[in-house]
Amino acid sequence: MIERGAEWGAPQRVSAAAHTFTDDRSFASWVRDGGGAEPIWLTGGDLARTLGISGDGASRVSGQSRQSHVVPVDLIRVELDGHTPELAAAHVVIGRWVRDRPVHAVMNAAWIGNRNIGPRAHPGDGLADVVAFDMGARQLWQAMRRSPTGTHVPHPAITVSRRATVELSFERPRRISIDGQTAGSATQVRCTVEQGVALVALP
Repeated sequence: MIERGAEWGAPQRVSAAAHTFTDDRSFASWVRDGGGAEPIWLTGGDLARTLGISGDGASRVSGQSRQSHVVPVDLIRVELDGHTPELAAAHVVIGRWVRDRPVHAVMNAAWIGNRNIGPRAHPGDGLADVVAFDMGARQLWQAMRRSPTGTHVPHPAITVSRRATVELSFERPRRISIDGQTAGSATQVRCTVEQGVALVALP
């Protein structure tokens, strides 16, 4: 969780007409299509959880004009085999759990569902946390049991790096998930952090 107002963002009046998004994919798609200049409300998703936003709190204030703390957030531009880029608000997972080694989780947010996969990920620092799991089924199961508390790391079979650009190549296509939705498969994956491209109001 990121502490509200901790040398990040600034107070700003948020319009009653501000967009409200309930999930990461719809927010990322809106930014991809030209949104992002005005503050929005997030009421759900892994990015919201990382920002410390509860759905109930955001739902109570969306649709109102009010003073709020507004933070600039990064998104991740995702290019698969050189095709038209997509945007991810929270994370990109490259590979299938258990079946592929390693599986890479490129984290803008800290959370994937109830799992704190990237406990140090910060969606406003211009970097993605790349968490690579290179382990068999039993070790992966054990790591996932610890992941809700973020205590799966450090681990000798899990590497964590922080990068503005991530480029990965594979001999065989790997399944790609963007913000929890399958986006196809690819042998060449490039993820680039787009710094501060959207504004999120904290309720």
